[in-house]
Amino acid sequence: MATFVHKTTLAYLPSQEPTELPEPIGNYLENPDMSAVGTGVGTGPDGFIATVRSQYWKADVPGNAVLEMTAGEKAVVDAAELLVYKAAKLDALRTAAMQKAAEANDDYKTAKAAVEAAKDKAAVDAVEIG
Repeated sequence: MATFVHKTTLAYLPSQEPTELPEPIGNYLENPDMSAVGTGVGTGPDGFIATVRSQYWKADVPGNAVLEMTAGEKAVVDAAELLVYKAAKLDALRTAAMQKAAEANDDYKTAKAAVEAAKDKAAVDAVEIG
């Protein structure tokens, strides 16, 4: 059993057999040095506990290690997350606005039909009286 970290996604896979990996073993760091992003005094399956949020990890492939990003790299990650969050919020607001517009349009059509029905009834009443 070994610990693997995906070189691209940085997915952390503790206590894995190489044959159980979802991708070819060449896509992973095997038993990487994780000391820059955590400690071995945790309660996880292999005793590792991260002290750096995983979105701030980066792979040092030649050194078979996982490192903490620099402040500039972290700022880029944070900006990207903020853009994704804002885009999702904007999409939700657009969806809500479109729903309200559709409801208002339905209300308008209902009111217009009621006015037309009232006009028709008034015309019929006028003919009957006259």
